[in-house]
Amino acid sequence: MDQFISLLYDGSPFCPPVTEISVTQIKYEIIMKLPPIVAIAKEVGLQGVNQSLVVDSEFPWVADAFKITKHNLLDFMLGFAMPTSLIIGGYATKERGVEAAIKSFCPPTEDPLMIAMNQYKSYHLFTAYGIISATIDRLPLIGAAPIYQLCKVDAFKNDFYYLAGISASERLFGEYANRLYPL
Repeated sequence: MDQFISLLYDGSPFCPPVTEISVTQIKYEIIMKLPPIVAIAKEVGLQGVNQSLVVDSEFPWVADAFKITKHNLLDFMLGFAMPTSLIIGGYATKERGVEAAIKSFCPPTEDPLMIAMNQYKSYHLFTAYGIISATIDRLPLIGAAPIYQLCKVDAFKNDFYYLAGISASERLFGEYANRLYPL
């Protein structure tokens, strides 16, 4: 993560904080029978969406302070969302089947970038399904690590902002996992 230190530090607008409300929500989801890896991924994804709205609303300041463009921000958010989408999609595939999972996680769109991302997600749902199926009863970090790694070596593997988004998502996922399941 050192390569992303200019973006990812405590208090950065690109790093959503761990909150007690989120910890409580994750615990509730687990009590309601959602596997811990999926409950954490769901909350991390939701926090990423909320954080992107904040960053977008303050974009003139963010653009000036961090020297980024709207395209850079989009790449960052795609990186942040992709691993959690694959975790949730892999679980949905396990629970509801491939067709239902693809419909849920790859909505129809006209945007060429989103079409490419939907193709990427639908292609990797099978891999995510296999990982989730094999690790569902393990500690969340053990199950999430291969999915985060998959996202780092595929798709936009050379895009700084995409990889920074993955790193921010992985950081937040790890903070929640360690909070709920300390090693």
